[in-house]
Amino acid sequence: MTYKQAIKIFEERRENMLNLMENKPSLPRKTQHQLTGAISELNVVLKTLQNLRDQAGSQERSFEIPESQILNKVIDLVDR
Repeated sequence: MTYKQAIKIFEERRENMLNLMENKPSLPRKTQHQLTGAISELNVVLKTLQNLRDQAGSQERSFEIPESQILNKVIDLVDR
């Protein structure tokens, strides 16, 4: 997976959550707060991936992350 691909995945997830909040104003307040928190966490993940991509010097450079590392845990949490 490249940084560009990973960034695209998380950007799409963030956009889906934003659209859900905009299109369903009747969501329970607790759900709205959970979505807001998830969006904030995705923003941090995106900024981290963008910084790593910039440090690597190429958007197309592939990377591998062991299952025990945080990115895979974040993906699992967002998929729930």
